[in-house]
Amino acid sequence: MPGNYSKIKTVVTGEVITAADRNAEHDNHITNQTPAGTDDYSANITQMQAVTDPYPGGVESLATSLAGELERLRFLIKQISGADQWYIAPDNSLLSTSSPTYLGVNATNPDNANPNSHALFKAEVGGMFGGDPYAKFSIPLIIDWSIGVDNSDNAKFKISRDPTLGTHDFLIIDTTGQVGIGGSPGSHLDVGLNLPGEPVITRVRNTDNTNAASAAMFKAEVGGTTAGDPYTFYVIPGGVNWSIGADNSDSDKFKISMGNALGTNDFLAVDTSGNLNLVSGRYSGRLENPAIQAFVKDDFFGTLISATRFMSEMGWVYSAGSLVLGGDANHPGTFTMGTTSSAGNIAYFYQDCTTHTTHDFDATMIIFPSTGSNISLLVGFVGNVGSMSPSYGIYFRKDSAETTWKGVCVSADTSTTVDTTVTVSASWFKLRIRKSSGTVYFSVNGGSEYGISTNVPSTTLVPEFLVRTDTTLTRQLTVDYFDLHVSGISR
Repeated sequence: MPGNYSKIKTVVTGEVITAADRNAEHDNHITNQTPAGTDDYSANITQMQAVTDPYPGGVESLATSLAGELERLRFLIKQISGADQWYIAPDNSLLSTSSPTYLGVNATNPDNANPNSHALFKAEVGGMFGGDPYAKFSIPLIIDWSIGVDNSDNAKFKISRDPTLGTHDFLIIDTTGQVGIGGSPGSHLDVGLNLPGEPVITRVRNTDNTNAASAAMFKAEVGGTTAGDPYTFYVIPGGVNWSIGADNSDSDKFKISMGNALGTNDFLAVDTSGNLNLVSGRYSGRLENPAIQAFVKDDFFGTLISATRFMSEMGWVYSAGSLVLGGDANHPGTFTMGTTSSAGNIAYFYQDCTTHTTHDFDATMIIFPSTGSNISLLVGFVGNVGSMSPSYGIYFRKDSAETTWKGVCVSADTSTTVDTTVTVSASWFKLRIRKSSGTVYFSVNGGSEYGISTNVPSTTLVPEFLVRTDTTLTRQLTVDYFDLHVSGISR
C-alpha cells in the first residue's frame, strides 16, 4: 500500500544534498510505506473499508486519485466475493476451497429501483465458426453435465450428459422453439428415447389426495371454432394409425378415426346431444343405460331368457304380403314387409314366444314407414297378433286418421293412450318402450318420455311389427333393429 507521508526536506536550487539528507528521505519511504506505518490505506480501518461504485446509476465514474481507484477495486472485489468487506474470505468466496465451505461465483446487482439493473453471466465465442459457449458441471470419475449452445448444430440450446455438447444430448431446444427430450425435436414437443425392452412413459401427476379438485390432465386446445381439431394421434410406422379427439369441422363431434386425422375414416362418433354413431352409421342413437344390463348390437333381432319368467328367443313368423331383405348405407341388413293394394290388407311380423310382462323391460325398435298417409302401424308387444286393436298390449300405434305416434297400454280391451307429438312420415324412427315399477314409458328418437300407469297388462305378450294399407295402394314398413332387455335375467 502507498504510505501517507510528506517530504522531510525541500531542496532549493544550488543547494548541496548531503548523504544524511538522502538517507533520511530514503528511510522515510521505507518506514511509512509498510502497514506498520501511519497511513490511511493500511492502518486506518475506516479508510481501509471505503468503497466506490465505478458505475453508479449506469454512468461511468472515473477516479481522480489513487485512493479513489483503490475504492473502486474494493467495490468490485466485494461484488465478486459476496463478502462484507473486500479483504474477508467468507464460505462462498473465491478464496475458499476446503470443506465444509463451498466455492461459488456470484453475480449480484444490489440496485432494486431500475428494471435494467441486471445481474448476468455471459459466455461468448468469436462467431458462428467458433466453438460452443457453454458451462460444464463435473463430479470427477462420476459424471459430467454440460449446458449451453451447440454452435456446430444450428445453435441449438442443449443439456448434455457429457463434458461437451453434442454427444449425449438429453434436452434440445432449436431456434424455432421446438423442444426435444432424448434427441432433436421433430415437432413442438418431442420425446424420443431408445430404451430396448422398456416403455417410454410421459406422466402428469398430482400427488395430492386430500381434495377432489386435485386433478391431473392432458389438455389439447385450439384457437376457436374456425380452427383445426384438438386430438391425439397414435402411430405404428408401417402399420395402422388412429386418431382420437373433437372434430371442429363436424359440429364438435368426439371421434375415433383410423388414420392421422379426424373426419375421413370415422369408426365412432358421439355428437353433442349424446347420440352415438358406430362404424359409418351402422348404429345411430343414444347408448341407453337402464337399471338392467343394457348393451348395443347392430342389425339383429334378439330377446333374452329370464331366470324366473320363460321367454323364448326362437322363431320369428311372417304372415301375409311380401317380405324383402335389403338395406342402405346407414341401415344395412334390413327387411321390408309390404301389404297388397287392397284397402285394409295387413302384413305383420312377430316372434312366436311366451313373454311375461310382469318383469321390467326395455325395448328399442328402429323402423321406416313408407309414408305417413293412409297407413296404419303397430310396433310393440301384443297378446293377439294380426290386429290393429289387440285385447292386450303395450305398443306404438298410428291409425289411418292419426298423424303422430301414440303410446298405448291395453288390458282386457280397455286402453290408455298418450300422444308423443312426433309426426309419422317416411323417415327412420327409433321407438323405445320402457317398463319400470308398473309404469310404461314411450319415447321417439331419444326425445321426451311419456308415461302410462293404467291398463298396463300383466299377461303374456309377443313382439310384433304390423303395417296396414288404408287405401288401394301398397304400404310398406322397413325394420332395421329390434332389441329387448329384461331385468333380472341370468344366462
